[in-house]
Amino acid sequence: GFCLNRDFLHCRTMSTGNRLQKLARGLLSHCDKRSIAYARNPPAAMYTDPLVLELEKQAVFASNWIAVNGHQSIKSNGDYVAGSLAGSPFIMVQGNDNTQRAFHNVCAHHSTAVAADGTGNVSKFVCPYHGWEYNTEGRLCKAFKLKNIKEFRARQNGLRNIELENAALCSFLRILPKDNCDETPTTLLEPFFSATQSQNFPKATFDNLTFITSRDYEMNCNWKVFIDNYCDGGYHVPYAHKDLAGSLEGDGYQSVLHPKLSLQVCPSGCGADDRIGQRGAVYAYLYPNLCLNRYGPWLDLNIVHPHPRDPEKCVVTFVYFLENVEAENKQFVTESLEASHKVQMEDTELCERVQRGLGSIIQPSGRYVPTVETPMYHFHQSLFEDLSNFSNTEPKLASAVDAF
Repeated sequence: GFCLNRDFLHCRTMSTGNRLQKLARGLLSHCDKRSIAYARNPPAAMYTDPLVLELEKQAVFASNWIAVNGHQSIKSNGDYVAGSLAGSPFIMVQGNDNTQRAFHNVCAHHSTAVAADGTGNVSKFVCPYHGWEYNTEGRLCKAFKLKNIKEFRARQNGLRNIELENAALCSFLRILPKDNCDETPTTLLEPFFSATQSQNFPKATFDNLTFITSRDYEMNCNWKVFIDNYCDGGYHVPYAHKDLAGSLEGDGYQSVLHPKLSLQVCPSGCGADDRIGQRGAVYAYLYPNLCLNRYGPWLDLNIVHPHPRDPEKCVVTFVYFLENVEAENKQFVTESLEASHKVQMEDTELCERVQRGLGSIIQPSGRYVPTVETPMYHFHQSLFEDLSNFSNTEPKLASAVDAF
């Protein structure tokens, strides 16, 4: 059988590809795929072991559409956003042909990041190491002292492409393209758009909503702990969020599951304030790292990224949009953001307590509550599916690493 402690150590002595595939198979043998009425939560090692994080970088974050922040910063040719996706640096930029593209932020010469993290506007990207220049369409335009180099073609040494799609006021990247796969962020999010419109919310577009601000929350917990908390069907709300609970009708929570998407719809309570409003709230989780929250005049996005090396840390970026009619109401904006911050601080405490508990020597693995935690169960089944797919196919990124 698969012993978590013994076999984790054995996995570390193998090649990258074989090691991670063996780990995926071993984890799957400990993942409960029975119905929610019988199933247990994933083993604690999935939330604490660094090797599991390395596995997730390939099986989850390289293979799916991953939400990233910054779409609202790209408006003109040359505007760019540079950041990191599970430790892999990227650039999003609008080229001189008015087309937005994404690239690996890696010089073709010696792998230097050609752009510093953040936003800006450029006519070209210049590597700070040896001066290689790339235009905003990613083509290598200039490289120095190549007189004696053989079999070199500039068109083969540009910035490497990443799939990019903009949807729901957000950008999505997919590192590894999937053959014969027609799922896109837009199609996956259709149930969310339908649910918000049925609750009489206006369509989520830059024409209807104004970007207000974004905030990063660094949390001492695994990225999945944050998602688990989000997907518990409101179970924790009356106990952890006393103020928010008064604005929502907790007994009216309804969860609906779709491919890679779960919806939680809740009517407004009798004590609903202007921030929550009278249309209720629609909460959506799109696997693996985006949460969308529609309530009152607000739409906020929670973009969850694992720490690149530490499995017990993550960063959650909150991006706030407000219906245009309220965007100039500074007092309302300030009070709403303060209320949102309070809820996030309450969730942070919960998530960090969970992470401490997962480090216990007893390696806990609890049970689901079927009446409310179907979104969480749905999340875990999506994760298990990715691990299964990875364990049965040649890991493309790992193979590339082992080749060098």
